[in-house]
Amino acid sequence: MSNVLKSHSICLNPESRFTLQKKMQFAVRRDTPETGTQAVKPVEHLIEVVKRDAEAIRSKVQEEAKAIMAEAAREAQKIKEEAKEAGFQAGFQAGFQKGLEDAKEQFLSEIEQAQRIKEEIIKEREALYDQFEKDLVSLALDIAKRVIYDRLATDDEALAHVVESTLKKLQGKAKVQLKISKHDYGRISSLKERFMSKLHHIEDMDIIQDDFLSPGSCVVDTGSGIIDGSVDTRLKEIERTLVGR
Repeated sequence: MSNVLKSHSICLNPESRFTLQKKMQFAVRRDTPETGTQAVKPVEHLIEVVKRDAEAIRSKVQEEAKAIMAEAAREAQKIKEEAKEAGFQAGFQAGFQKGLEDAKEQFLSEIEQAQRIKEEIIKEREALYDQFEKDLVSLALDIAKRVIYDRLATDDEALAHVVESTLKKLQGKAKVQLKISKHDYGRISSLKERFMSKLHHIEDMDIIQDDFLSPGSCVVDTGSGIIDGSVDTRLKEIERTLVGR
């Protein structure tokens, strides 16, 4: 009977990190619009793809966790039943009250042990899947960051869309300062007239190079408040939502 209890562990065979990374790269690139004139708000689209795929991963992991816990419960019940049968059979075969009492005592001990095993399995699986879920979401976001920043480094329209979508968040008439990283300044500074012709609520705009900002950053200062439309900020908001950080 002790052999039954020692064989309680359940093997978990999650896909390798390498395989998951390839799948996430394919998912992100599959849904990413091509560069050039065919791109329609590519950065925003990529962020939505990442959020959707990460939520799908979390849902799948939660389903697998429920299946593991159900399996653990079934194993614990099986252990209880086997312990009960073996214990009472030993008592009846002895034919004495002492044998029956010993079997009963052993049975109760095995039941307690089985319950502890069940609780340990469930606790371990919950912790494992919680961490596994967070790792997968982080992996998806890391891949997305590389894809997005590669796009921004070569696609002027993608970068312009980041800036334009940020400026659209302004409420009412405003004179603003648009702060851009030194890496992007040369590509954005010439687009002032384009932005102002499309966004009529902007009365005037100064485009300023900020050496402390990273590529893909876009910060609008209205004098009364700040709007941060940087790609990195958007991805961090998604990460906090998905993994509770």
